[in-house]
Amino acid sequence: MDTVHINLGNDSYDVIIDSGIIGRLGKETAPLSGHGRAVIITEEGIDELYGQDLKRQLEKENLNVQQIVLSSSEKSRSLSVVSRVCEALADFGFCAGDLLIGLGGRVVGDVTGFVAATYRRGTPYVQVPTSLLAQIGSAIGGKISIDINGRKNLIGTFYQPKAVYVDPAMVRTLPARFFHNGLGEAIKIGCVADKDLFEIFEKAASDQDILRPSGNHPPLHYHQGTLCGNRSRRQR
Repeated sequence: MDTVHINLGNDSYDVIIDSGIIGRLGKETAPLSGHGRAVIITEEGIDELYGQDLKRQLEKENLNVQQIVLSSSEKSRSLSVVSRVCEALADFGFCAGDLLIGLGGRVVGDVTGFVAATYRRGTPYVQVPTSLLAQIGSAIGGKISIDINGRKNLIGTFYQPKAVYVDPAMVRTLPARFFHNGLGEAIKIGCVADKDLFEIFEKAASDQDILRPSGNHPPLHYHQGTLCGNRSRRQR
């Protein structure tokens, strides 16, 4: 396990990077719910892979749990979807001290963060990014935005999560094109700030070369700690 501390004063939090952590996330996150309720906001496909099991884990920790499943389409990053999510929370009796869990890629992360920042003037949330692009980018730093009528990122804010949980093993369930989208961001960060990371890409002949240890370098999974660390320094 690797932990990267994001140093933001009263808004500080940890990014926990551990392969297989999704299998014990219930125990990790249950103490963050102040009133015994949690809502998992997730997306189609991810719900079947991870969401239903996470719900069972949280229920074993004696939490009252609901799930909200969104389309993974960019159209979900909208005020109409945010409004429907907030109405569902109110119907559930969700209070400001309860816990939101964003389980998905960038779309789910943005919707969860925006709802957390605005519902009852702010409620705790954690990010559990499932795509490589979200794991090394959008889930870290608290930057959230919503589209309006096709206009990208027109409204947004910064609202920090209580924690970010990165399970590198999730990358292996991604379609190749989504994995490659994330690699583009990783290569950019390697060029700017991490020579060792960039050398992994230079030497790799295939995706599997990136995912497995190579020589003295760990696999890409564990370089995510470095990526998070660079991002945290930029946020200060």
